[in-house]
Amino acid sequence: MCSCRRRNRAPSLLFALTLLFVPATLTVAQIPPPALPDRPLRLADCLAISQERQPSLAVARARLAAAQSKLASLESLNGPMARMRHDLPIRRQQAQLGIGAAQADLARLEAENRYVVTRAYLSVLYARAQRNVLDDLIEDLRYLRERVRTAVEKKERPEWTAATVDLITLYLRRTEARRAEADRGISLSLAAVREALNLAPTVCLNIADEPIPQPAVTVCREDILAAALTRRGESIETDLTAEAAALEIDAQVARIRRVVNTFAAGADLYAKHVPQPIYGEEFRPGGIPLAMPHVLVGPRAGRVETAQELSAQAAAVTQKTRNLIILEAEEAYYQWEEWSRKVIALGEAEKVGTRLGRRLHEEFRGPLKGLVETLVPESLLAAQARTDYNEALFRQAIALAALERVTGGAFCADLAK
Repeated sequence: MCSCRRRNRAPSLLFALTLLFVPATLTVAQIPPPALPDRPLRLADCLAISQERQPSLAVARARLAAAQSKLASLESLNGPMARMRHDLPIRRQQAQLGIGAAQADLARLEAENRYVVTRAYLSVLYARAQRNVLDDLIEDLRYLRERVRTAVEKKERPEWTAATVDLITLYLRRTEARRAEADRGISLSLAAVREALNLAPTVCLNIADEPIPQPAVTVCREDILAAALTRRGESIETDLTAEAAALEIDAQVARIRRVVNTFAAGADLYAKHVPQPIYGEEFRPGGIPLAMPHVLVGPRAGRVETAQELSAQAAAVTQKTRNLIILEAEEAYYQWEEWSRKVIALGEAEKVGTRLGRRLHEEFRGPLKGLVETLVPESLLAAQARTDYNEALFRQAIALAALERVTGGAFCADLAK
């Protein structure tokens, strides 16, 4: 009889679950796409759209609201039961710290999201710039090949043979293969922009056709390091966590019971972002996760001693986090310094390469004075100078965006006009 009841209830339960999930599915499907500006998108547009639509930021805002609700719930406790909770004032302090930690986590995610959007946007500009260089080279090589092929067929130049045509074809095909890489780079970069803006894959993005930005900003290593320590969300979050862990000692002193919850049971104060170590050609040390159980069990003296040990661990987590922040800021600064120097050197090479490319372009269409076997490699060298400069501009701009991220937004890269 019981089994019959279960069989009868199963369809009803399945029907109820269906009713629960179908409206949610329909609601998601009916969300209208964002109203994008009726013009090419610039970096500032992408940053504004992502700020509103990025799910990671929405989750962080929800966590902040939850932390505020927890504090409100603790502050609403009153009456005899509240007066019996001698640790209640401490729990309220820890909940207040939880709000600060949630705000720091939101600030961290906002800085990281700004970097993600900026990098994806700059990648589109960089891939386009590389494709433009390759298009110019392909056009010259195609023109030269047809010119040489026609001359070989008519036997106008005895020094030109089928091997000369093959040589030009070899360089042409290799350049066309490089262009396919640029096309893939543009497509992947646009996909990254869509993800950062939380747009559907079917949304057609119209990114502005502009050069890679090269803002005139002043970068001071000491200012970068100081801002990284004071403004980074990870640093603020671990500082607040260590303070809450220190308060946990007093909270355990205030309770006589043998089973007492810690602040981890009522406030989201964990240092959530723990950098993972990287061992290999690119080495980076990892962080330390915070250890704080939800409950401490035992007599008061034992619980207090455990809380003291956990507080000492939290202080060590804070110090390790600060060390990693400094290391990351140092790395970001020296990356910017390296590519800034390369921009100057490769900028000079790009000017020479542009002049050489212009001369070769005219010679390919005029009376050829040099050997094809020499002129074609020269054209590739001229194009290489331009692509190297584009990469240096891209890396320098990315390094500026990284400085903005590692300082928690204190440093302004001035990339978005």
